[in-house]
Amino acid sequence: MFGHRLLSGCLTFCLLNVSFPSLPIVASPLKSSESQMVAQATNKITESAILKILEELKTAREKKDIDGMLKYIAPFAYTEVTVQTDNGRITINVQGTDEHRDLLTKSAQLRNASTTLDETAKVDVAADGNYAIATLNSTEQITTAQGATVLTSGNDILRFGMVNNQPMIVSATLNGWLSILPADAK
Repeated sequence: MFGHRLLSGCLTFCLLNVSFPSLPIVASPLKSSESQMVAQATNKITESAILKILEELKTAREKKDIDGMLKYIAPFAYTEVTVQTDNGRITINVQGTDEHRDLLTKSAQLRNASTTLDETAKVDVAADGNYAIATLNSTEQITTAQGATVLTSGNDILRFGMVNNQPMIVSATLNGWLSILPADAK
């Protein structure tokens, strides 16, 4: 129901690269910027607006519509993705539209199909309506482009602020776990 797994493809991308070292990880260093963009709090954020965004993000993700996902990520947004597997932990940081586009594109290419096994979303909006936090939990079974079946579980925290009079993700923290299922497991 909720589209909170916007960046679960990123999570999968990171996870698969820990488990399939033959797939190259391209983690770019954060780019510093001369100009400093600031979230503007001119309109008010509502829970219903955030839930609608989450649904639209889910639809865009299912269609592998990268631009549809990026339209809700602020141009200056910072995301930290941490993935844990039996083989270790990896953390990737991305900032800005270009780095988010790159990671979302690579993630979409690795994902062939997915089934949501469980998902919950909780949205907390500040009393003044200037920001909101969506806390999202999900478990998915993913089939990769290489044919592997992967079980993932994640906890995502999306922070929303008003940018150009629209609620947008200004930062996110994604924490996940991954297990590649044996070929004979169903």
